[in-house]
Amino acid sequence: MTNKTFVSQLSAANAPVASVVKLFLEDDGTLPDICFKRLSMAEVSAVYELLRGFAQDFESSPYWSVSDQADRRVLATESASEVLAQAEAKFFHIVLLGVKSPSGLSVPALGVCVLEDQISIDYRAGHEWGMGCVHGLFEIVCAALQLCATPVVAHEGNCNDPDGALLRRALDGFKKAGSRTDSNPAG
Repeated sequence: MTNKTFVSQLSAANAPVASVVKLFLEDDGTLPDICFKRLSMAEVSAVYELLRGFAQDFESSPYWSVSDQADRRVLATESASEVLAQAEAKFFHIVLLGVKSPSGLSVPALGVCVLEDQISIDYRAGHEWGMGCVHGLFEIVCAALQLCATPVVAHEGNCNDPDGALLRRALDGFKKAGSRTDSNPAG
């Protein structure tokens, strides 16, 4: 790919990102979710492992262990299917720290809520989000979508995007622009 072609693809991919950066800037105290719904357990596990791979570390919130009848935390060695398929938990939540997109862009901490048929990525809006961070998040979302046959994507809980249409439209535009997860939007 020539440099001119790369710059053209980058500009096309950044237009949809620019259209929604404002959704990520205003911290209203909520944690909006980008949800991947109607997934198989295999897809949930694959997306969970992919997301964990983009983080240097993670923190686990306690979940109720059915077998132990006590609070537990997800261990670094456990997969989503190990925790959910063994009826160990109905859901669990972790926070990804030190997140880097496939092209190496830094992304603020992301929460990941895992259920047996969906994964939700939650984020805290605020000043640390900018074009590069949102671009990186879109790269991550697109990489996750590639692992799913027929996911339903929803954007829930953002008061500036009440039906989620703004984010879905921008994500569709990002994908159509041909942004590849192996390209480097930073140049």
